[in-house]
Amino acid sequence: MNLPSPFEEFLFNQRLADQLGAFIKRPDALPQVVCFYGEPGIGKTSFAFAFARRFGEYCSYHPMNETNINAGFIKHLNMSTAHTLAAFIRSDDKPFSNVTILDEFHNLAKKSQDFFKTQFDALGERDRVIICLNTTDNKSLKQSVTAPIYSRMTAKIDFTLSPDEYDEFSEKIADRYRYLELDEIRSLLPDMRQISNLNEMRKALAA
Repeated sequence: MNLPSPFEEFLFNQRLADQLGAFIKRPDALPQVVCFYGEPGIGKTSFAFAFARRFGEYCSYHPMNETNINAGFIKHLNMSTAHTLAAFIRSDDKPFSNVTILDEFHNLAKKSQDFFKTQFDALGERDRVIICLNTTDNKSLKQSVTAPIYSRMTAKIDFTLSPDEYDEFSEKIADRYRYLELDEIRSLLPDMRQISNLNEMRKALAA
């Protein structure tokens, strides 16, 4: 599946594109709490923002940092209205009133994570939450969050690129990033942020 506009800017392997494309095609089927997980720099947060802009009347963004998150903050965090990052054009065609993005959720201690249980259980019908967090080979998703939070994330989308997908995906990237060689693309995978930045630098130098 090729992702339609405005999501066509994203480059994902076919498996992931098919999963995300299913939500774009029928966004109302998106569960209330969704988790995007995988290695850093592969488009989790960027895609969450694009989804929020396209399908939500409002977007609330909250970077999770243990130094400034506490029980009092979480208790008073209104997922529907508070801490609005951006108000988008209101439209009856948009299925969600608010899309909340909780970024870098893995930074929270387990006790702090569990404070969100009540928030998730109290979501309104037109509210959605996208949790973005990093996982590695050494730490799985189940190890990164508490059991109550894991059970409330009713959809879990793995952004990780497996090594056997590198060759196919490298060629797809090379078609888009014309200033990079296949070998260097493969050496930088799965960090799409580095790939994009290097291509832009080469493009600027070539101008």
